[in-house]
Amino acid sequence: MLTLLLNRDFTMPADGWFHIAALGTFPHSSGVVQVVDKTAVDAMVNSFREQEKAPNFPGLLVDFDHASHDPAQPPTAAGWITNLQTRSDGLYAEIRWSDLGKAAVEGGRFRLASPVWNRNECQSLGNDRIRPLRLARLAVTNDPNMPGMVPLSNRRKDEKPIKNY
Repeated sequence: MLTLLLNRDFTMPADGWFHIAALGTFPHSSGVVQVVDKTAVDAMVNSFREQEKAPNFPGLLVDFDHASHDPAQPPTAAGWITNLQTRSDGLYAEIRWSDLGKAAVEGGRFRLASPVWNRNECQSLGNDRIRPLRLARLAVTNDPNMPGMVPLSNRRKDEKPIKNY
């Protein structure tokens, strides 16, 4: 009998930056198509730079599965975005994880990110296409609307499955 014992540990990116929005066009259930291009990513970074100038700016909320959208759910923080950066494949964030968020991501309970932007903070490109200009918050989730993102935590590449015969 062949049994694979896989590493159950997940590791955070060594540089501390998490991929939170991929470049591309993404249909949304509301009927719009979200256009995330370099212009959008640069605008979100610039908007963040303005926000962080405010006194006592805590960062942008990272919640669990968009719970902050539901008034019946407690808005428990998985973490707080403390910095944003444009990279060749999209938007990246430095995140200060809460105790619950760190455990959830490192433990593999949540592997992906889902960015949130408000419709009134998006540029209309016509034909129901919008370009986000400001990141409102982020959710850790396992069911993001945007495919193609790097998982928040990955299994270590140097560890191989152990075969037990």
